[in-house]
Amino acid sequence: RLIDNIMRDTSDVIWARNTVLRELDDVSEFLNKYHIQNESNSSIKLGCFYKDELIGVMTIGRPRFYHEYQYEIHRFCWKDNIRVIGGIEKLFKYFVNKYKPSSIITYADISKFTGNSYLKLGFKPIQPKPITEPNYVWVEPYKNIVMNL
Repeated sequence: RLIDNIMRDTSDVIWARNTVLRELDDVSEFLNKYHIQNESNSSIKLGCFYKDELIGVMTIGRPRFYHEYQYEIHRFCWKDNIRVIGGIEKLFKYFVNKYKPSSIITYADISKFTGNSYLKLGFKPIQPKPITEPNYVWVEPYKNIVMNL
């Protein structure tokens, strides 16, 4: 799906001002379908809706690795073939205005993505080592199961 979405330029474009945000109890089905790493254990689950349809999710919780930060964005994704202009900004602004975080961290898999969306939000690479070492990935052929270690 990832390559298919990248190769096709058939995305439906939606403006963030035409969407509604809601906090949700469970976004696991959405993340398991649309996020490359599936669901995560996050305390804050924000959903972006267009005409009562869930089209995007951002989840936020306790940091997994750098515990000196207050929050970490665990997951962020859109439904396939959807582009929401200003969507990540709207989700992040909602989170900041409601939860007033003192600090927040996130990660981008630069083997697949640029991370530019996070730079637009004001995130800065952690110095002196902004890129973590590559890790092993185990794949079970023919079952679409990937486990990052």
